[in-house]
Amino acid sequence: MILENWKQTAIEVTGKDHLALNEVCQDRTYYVKNNGVHVIALADGAGSRKRSEIGAMIVTKKISEFLVKNFYNVYMGLEKSGKTEAVYLEELKTFKKFIINILVNELNNYPNVPLNELSSTLLFFAIKDDKYIVGHIGDGVIGGVFEESETLTIETLSEPHNGGAPNITFFVTDSDAYENLRIGSGEAINLRGVILMSDGPAEVMYHKDYGLDENVIKIFENFERIVPDKYEQILKTFLVERIAKFSSDDLSLNILFLESILANNQEQYDLNLLKTIKAKTQISFKSQYCVHIDSSIKPNTRDFLTLDELRRYLKWQ
Repeated sequence: MILENWKQTAIEVTGKDHLALNEVCQDRTYYVKNNGVHVIALADGAGSRKRSEIGAMIVTKKISEFLVKNFYNVYMGLEKSGKTEAVYLEELKTFKKFIINILVNELNNYPNVPLNELSSTLLFFAIKDDKYIVGHIGDGVIGGVFEESETLTIETLSEPHNGGAPNITFFVTDSDAYENLRIGSGEAINLRGVILMSDGPAEVMYHKDYGLDENVIKIFENFERIVPDKYEQILKTFLVERIAKFSSDDLSLNILFLESILANNQEQYDLNLLKTIKAKTQISFKSQYCVHIDSSIKPNTRDFLTLDELRRYLKWQ
């Protein structure tokens, strides 16, 4: 039997420039899951702003919580079907303004810090069942890994947006931010994972002419059968010992991965899996050969107290 299970991990590493000045990492990541919705977000605080890491923290949390509560409303709002081009573009413009206003209002609620000192980019991705929402303002990269015929490929879902020069970008706090917000939706056909990266890792793993390096696929493949906490340390080593040789900027990644594994009797892995599975309502049988596990669904009761109970329910061999 094959088990499918969404896993997430993220890492923020202070860049060499900030370490030399004894300054904090200005990148922030966030993840939230609820009722079948998974949202990952990443923001890169503006290097010239003193409290931008706070702004990055605020906008990643706010957009994630908003999307997990309003996924279908947002998804339907982005639908183009049945609308003329003019109507769709006008509605999209209004919707972008709405999203930016939500974020700016949250930033304005932070006491004693001017809005422009909280400037940051923003990248986010939300998925429920086979539908997704993706959004991006500023630099950094969003990539997707797809599987077809047991082969993984990497695609750039959203590329960096710079203002005429590599070191100039756009922020949530800009007066015209809605014009630079790229947001869309679609169906997640054959999607196995999504990666958000700040411009630090993107300097090494992305090229404007070729997109994301194929080696990014290994980041997902290496996540297989490793619990998120342990993999976070592996990613940290990778960023510090390899990527930091070529980029002095802060380095952050946020990864969502649909693990697909054969169920067996590897005790430690099964026990870690059990921690995220509390009830039958979190499990759906896609076929007699495949089971999808979604720990974002919060059950009212707990059906599984031991690994044997879970195995019997799933009919593990």
